[in-house]
Amino acid sequence: FSIAVLRRSYLAVALPVLGAVAALSGLLFWIGYTMANMEPEPADLDLEDEGAAQISP
Repeated sequence: FSIAVLRRSYLAVALPVLGAVAALSGLLFWIGYTMANMEPEPADLDLEDEGAAQISP
């Protein structure tokens, strides 16, 4: 890696950076997709209903 940088082979820098950015983008897309398609659990819905009943008189 260092020898390629000293020889001014910028592809030696660009390819690892491209790989890291692609991996990070894929991970963030997967997390976002999972969060968007996750359905709430029935226990969570019950807690929200109880909280709303306590707030309103």
